[in-house]
Amino acid sequence: MNRRDVIQAVATNCDLTVTEATRAVSGTLDAIATLVANGNRVQLMGFGSFAPCQRKARQGRNPQTGEAINIPAKRFPRFTPSGIFTEQVNMKTL
Repeated sequence: MNRRDVIQAVATNCDLTVTEATRAVSGTLDAIATLVANGNRVQLMGFGSFAPCQRKARQGRNPQTGEAINIPAKRFPRFTPSGIFTEQVNMKTL
């Protein structure tokens, strides 16, 4: 499922036009991305939370040469699903 499929599902479930659903989905995703990028945690009850995390600088190895390289510290977004969401996923058989 991609962004277009999500927009179509929102339009169908919420009785919206595709244009309105596109604005709603895009606005929601942009707001979440902006808040997390600014260091805020976004918690959606029953779904999960998005939070910024920090990865420390570390030493790595180039797999081709075996040479040690420095990997810089960086920030990244992390998603943690809620218990309800996890249960819903586990209830579906694969």
